[in-house]
Amino acid sequence: MANVNREQLGELPREVASLHVTALLFEGIVGGQSGDFTPMLDGILAAVYARRERLLPPSDPSECAAIDIPIQKSACGRVYLCSSGVCHALERQNPPPHKHRRAPCVEYARLGSSKITSVLQTGGADKSYRVPYEYTLLQDNCVEWWCLGDQAMIESLLREVSSLGKFRGAGKGRVREWVVEQCEPWGDGFPVLRDGQAMRPLPLDYPGLAPKQSVAYRTLCPPYHLRMLEEPCVVPRSI
Repeated sequence: MANVNREQLGELPREVASLHVTALLFEGIVGGQSGDFTPMLDGILAAVYARRERLLPPSDPSECAAIDIPIQKSACGRVYLCSSGVCHALERQNPPPHKHRRAPCVEYARLGSSKITSVLQTGGADKSYRVPYEYTLLQDNCVEWWCLGDQAMIESLLREVSSLGKFRGAGKGRVREWVVEQCEPWGDGFPVLRDGQAMRPLPLDYPGLAPKQSVAYRTLCPPYHLRMLEEPCVVPRSI
């Protein structure tokens, strides 16, 4: 059954302020696709609303629900006015840890039919695998974002977020505390531009961009995991 939801979900900001959001972690974080290991704040907030409605992650743009979040959008309406996550990697575990998967043979025996007499673990859908992943320790164990949004609404949503990154079910990326506080904007372009430099993936024609910046294929708004929505974007140097 397709995960299609045409109704508008979520909430728009009631009040807008310049905010500094910090996730304080118990430990390191496991990166996502394209080598990034800091999730986007707008994606985190949209995921909270999606989880409340028990929506499955969309596998195709046609399955995407329209979700409002309490962060202001840009004048062009293409991006939310929030930065990418900012953090500083101290070290990466070496040798890298591995993710293991084996077919659930005990469950097969308990729940399967009497016709299941063997499970092939060297090939096919039940093949075992051992894949390395990148586990990164961060300076001060924190990730920071800046945004224009509703402080009270964002705080309420983040209380439902207990971990970040990949392999959260295995205890990775656990959040110890969320801190949302008002801050002084640094000038024109806050919070997506700083001295003309991109603080998040932006359209190539976004006003105020300084020349000669890094360009890569990225998704401009949630859901960020859909690679078919990627387009050429100006990206921060750290991405």
